[in-house]
Amino acid sequence: MGAADDGLVSSVDLAKRRLREAITSGEFAPGARLVEANLAKHLGMSRGPIRDALRDLAAEGLVVLRRNRGAVVTEIHVEDVLEVYAMRSVLGPLALRQLMSSPEARSNLVPKLKAYIRQAKSKEARADQRLLVDADSAFQTAIAQASGLRRISDVFAETSAEAKFFVGALRIRYTDTDLIIEELEQLAKAITNGDLATAERVWQTRFSRAAQEFIEAIAFGPQMAMRWPHLFQIVDSPGKFFERWADDPPAVVAQSTGKARRRMRISVKAETA
Repeated sequence: MGAADDGLVSSVDLAKRRLREAITSGEFAPGARLVEANLAKHLGMSRGPIRDALRDLAAEGLVVLRRNRGAVVTEIHVEDVLEVYAMRSVLGPLALRQLMSSPEARSNLVPKLKAYIRQAKSKEARADQRLLVDADSAFQTAIAQASGLRRISDVFAETSAEAKFFVGALRIRYTDTDLIIEELEQLAKAITNGDLATAERVWQTRFSRAAQEFIEAIAFGPQMAMRWPHLFQIVDSPGKFFERWADDPPAVVAQSTGKARRRMRISVKAETA
């Protein structure tokens, strides 16, 4: 590959990284148009790398390429959150079971997990939640990779950006960071000791709580979530959890388009009629 090609690849990677950060942090809201000319000017590069970067981000699920409209930031719906968290919730224990069967793999993994925990506990992460989310996501992905199960590892790598996107776009704020760090430490300890039961319990608890937080953050999320009962199994006692929202839908936290809100209202009205 020649120097010109190396420069092009570098520009594409740079554009992709900066656009991914802007999307996952919530700087670009769901449904926002991503105009190539404007992005090129903002990033100080030509439109070619921008176009290629948007194509790659579309493959990651962060961008939708629409005819005659160009690229837009993916809108967030309840089923999107449920699907991503259902996959990570179900596949995580499979990775843990495979990992526990290999003392060597566990021994090689533990130092990496401890490094991510130190990152999560750092002053920088406490001041900037994005760094905490990055450490948590890397912790989970490292477990999937260490399991040796390639397809599960690929799923975690592909959905990490989407999970960060949900946090940033929905303005999720973690008030109990100590609990998150404690759970990471419990997982690391369980993996060190080969304690599969504890690792699975902590993993499932974390994803159940995360799913609840995200669903609460989406307009009419509780009612809409009931339409996907199989995905919804990741939330403990769904009937009890949503009972309190029956007559009082949560306030809108996520910015969604008028069309999406109207569709949600129509669906809820039809189901309750």
